[in-house]
Amino acid sequence: HQGQGGVFQALQIEAQNAHILCWRGRGVHSPRFGPGGVGFATGNGGWVRAKVARVGEWLAAKTWLDGRPEPRWQILGRDPSPNSGFAGFGVWTHPREPSRARVLFDDVSFTALGPGEASRYGLQFAPPAPLTPADIPSGPGVFSVGDDLGIRSGDTALRLDAASGMISSIVDVGSGQEFVDAEYRSPLFVCTLTQPSRGRRLSISAHDFAHVRLEKVNSRRLRIMFRDPPDLALTVTADIEAAADGTLRFRLNIVNGSDWCLADVAYPLAPGPAVLGGATGGEDHVLLPVQAGGLVTAPGKTPLRWGAEYPGGACAQFLVRYNRRSGIFWRTDDAKGWCKRLEVKALPESGVVLAFTHRRAEQPGVDFMLPYDVVLRTFRGDWMDAADLYRAWADKQPWCATPLAQRRDIPGFLKEGSGVIIASVSQAAARKKLFGANLERLPEVLDAYRRATGFRHMIFVPYGWENRGTWAGINYFPAVPSNETWRNTTAALRRHGHRCAFLTSGSWWVVRRRRTGNGPAFDDTAQFEARKDMCIWRADGTVWAVDKYETTRGGGSWRGYSVALCHGSAAARRTLKGIFLNVADLGVPLISFDQEIGGAQPAPCYRSDHGHAPGYGSWMWTDFRDLCREILAEGKPRYPELGLFLENVSELAIPSMATFWSRQFGEIDVGVAGARGVGLFSYLYHDVVTMIGAACVQGQGRLGVRPDALLRCRIMANNLTRGLIPGPFMSDVPLTGGDPWRRQVSRAYRTFAEPYANFPRYLVLGRCLRPPRVRCAGIRTFFYRANAKKGKPLRPGGVPVVKMSLTLDAVTAGSFRAADGSVGTVVVNATPEAQTATVTLRPDRDYTLYRGDGTRIAASAPKPDSGVLILSLEPFGVRMLVAAAR
Repeated sequence: HQGQGGVFQALQIEAQNAHILCWRGRGVHSPRFGPGGVGFATGNGGWVRAKVARVGEWLAAKTWLDGRPEPRWQILGRDPSPNSGFAGFGVWTHPREPSRARVLFDDVSFTALGPGEASRYGLQFAPPAPLTPADIPSGPGVFSVGDDLGIRSGDTALRLDAASGMISSIVDVGSGQEFVDAEYRSPLFVCTLTQPSRGRRLSISAHDFAHVRLEKVNSRRLRIMFRDPPDLALTVTADIEAAADGTLRFRLNIVNGSDWCLADVAYPLAPGPAVLGGATGGEDHVLLPVQAGGLVTAPGKTPLRWGAEYPGGACAQFLVRYNRRSGIFWRTDDAKGWCKRLEVKALPESGVVLAFTHRRAEQPGVDFMLPYDVVLRTFRGDWMDAADLYRAWADKQPWCATPLAQRRDIPGFLKEGSGVIIASVSQAAARKKLFGANLERLPEVLDAYRRATGFRHMIFVPYGWENRGTWAGINYFPAVPSNETWRNTTAALRRHGHRCAFLTSGSWWVVRRRRTGNGPAFDDTAQFEARKDMCIWRADGTVWAVDKYETTRGGGSWRGYSVALCHGSAAARRTLKGIFLNVADLGVPLISFDQEIGGAQPAPCYRSDHGHAPGYGSWMWTDFRDLCREILAEGKPRYPELGLFLENVSELAIPSMATFWSRQFGEIDVGVAGARGVGLFSYLYHDVVTMIGAACVQGQGRLGVRPDALLRCRIMANNLTRGLIPGPFMSDVPLTGGDPWRRQVSRAYRTFAEPYANFPRYLVLGRCLRPPRVRCAGIRTFFYRANAKKGKPLRPGGVPVVKMSLTLDAVTAGSFRAADGSVGTVVVNATPEAQTATVTLRPDRDYTLYRGDGTRIAASAPKPDSGVLILSLEPFGVRMLVAAAR
């Protein structure tokens, strides 16, 4: 449909599905509705049938393969664009790259719909009715709403549409907040089916099944059954139960009588409104469980697409959206590491989707049963209240079984107030200048950092110790500058009370690489050909690889031509265990699986002789977990301090890790552009494992472009208030000299380091709590964000960026409860100017006030009637408020 100025509405048919697109012009947001469709004959040729209709502001569409039964209308949307123009069809090609396709059109007709004729074509535009207070019973259980069924548990009530099985309403009973946009008409589930050896995929949703039956199983459980999808022998049964704990629990079972593999199932789907009712943009939030925890404000105001694997980039398995009235909380109850994908998708005027996609092995004709519950409830509060709900469940899981203070597997130096410092040792001249040709001055350098910061121990992380250069596995030895040099150096460091930590590249194997800033050129192709059986293999019988060989500068240049070892391969596990024990032989107590993000494998594997099913599977986690256990079991008797760590964070990995190489200090662009970092993983698990604030360069806009010194100082303050072991690059925090940026950041680093050795029972071992309210001045700072259209490089050959402004509180705080029940609250002035902060404390507790260096301050108690304490903070000033155990 073409209107004035190039505005049109279209059914956009793609490789696996279709969307309704409402085009409003270049540079203007264009709403999309969908997806719909059952998968197309891509690559093999074939006819796709489609229908699209417009009645007033309403648009509807459906697509199906020729020869299969015509489905119900799959996609529905509303667009108030002008209702005049002409109809047509065509092909869109890539806007920047040459592309070619042979597309035929046939059997095309256009039909005018007169008044009242829409129902003749099955078009029903009125969305299902939401729940009203009169519909909802006072107690838990299943109830009827006309032909539909509803179910309530606690303060959460849900309604299912009898005709389609879709969730038409989720309501928080107390506030009346509605969390579903029924106009979106989302199917309850979407399945992805594959025939991997033939390279075929198709999608099928709940809307494609011919028969839907909704029934009450008993007073607390309802069931939706789906039968007869087009040309496939599938039967789907979904159960929803009102549990005694006030949650709704979703289960799913699919009987697969086809010769297709059930690879992915997205379930349950219940898209929310673009803006939560009663909320302004600033009150509507979505929490992304990634890295620092990204908090997105007004998710439905701008396009948003975030997704992460679990185990992997998603550090926990819950999704949250809330405003001031109420929130919605989704969780999967999985303690065994089943593969899943967490997603948040939003388009203005098209709703906000929070979704779990459950991944399985690709085996033809095998049924699908969800091995855990998906849990739903509503709640009141903010992201910390939601995290408290999640921790209440996690407390019963294996990773929370032993408090950090009682974990004997974690080296003692990590619990006593250590600091991490990073520097490169790969270049002989630079190494000699910093530490001596054979690192003989390294102990003295770390001694100087200990005196300047007050840390009890320094942990040195060398970049470029690997034989092939930085981030190049699996051929690490002899190490740079030599194995013997490292044995002598680690022994000397231990005598001074310091330690080393080495990063390996985990399962990544850089087979060949040109000379780059990360190291010399090399080519291990012959070795790869002899040992490639232990790598990840694609379904087409080739080795999975990432080819950056021609890239010698910038992002990805360190990758070269890389493959990855498969977690399920016994040969791969033996290889990695040997590497880790060889590193330990150098006297290194902390060894990392760098690049093994959250303990995840980067891709599914289809190799038939690895001992695992093809595709995804829980083995991807459990085989990695077992490798960690084997390394520790064999290594700890020889090296009692031996501990493992992992890049980024993972709740599943906590029992096997001594610490994490984390980025929870991030302030901006965490997960997606604009998302603010909140230190989620630390808030959840600070009392069960230690965490390093590693490198301190993420979460401040574009990597490789230096942000404002004020923002970097805030990152250093976030390490302290979130209880992270500081781990900056030595070049960013020199003890003497440096440009003004480095002098300011180094000053903040040294001051913010003081409390760790004086208050480790809070900052290292304590459980994170909600910090007190702090009122203070705001400060303006800036960072850079990549922007190819509007940006300019800051230096020749650089990435085009734009300068972005940001307002932060000058003073920040964090609270931690020690094992004895006392609470320590650290208050930090993150600026180089004096600041005044008003801290609201609980008036029923007694407080003692300290400086960061442990010095007690006299007049420390707040006013007993108000609980208000006014603090005058010197530049980069730190105070610790200790409330005695009650």
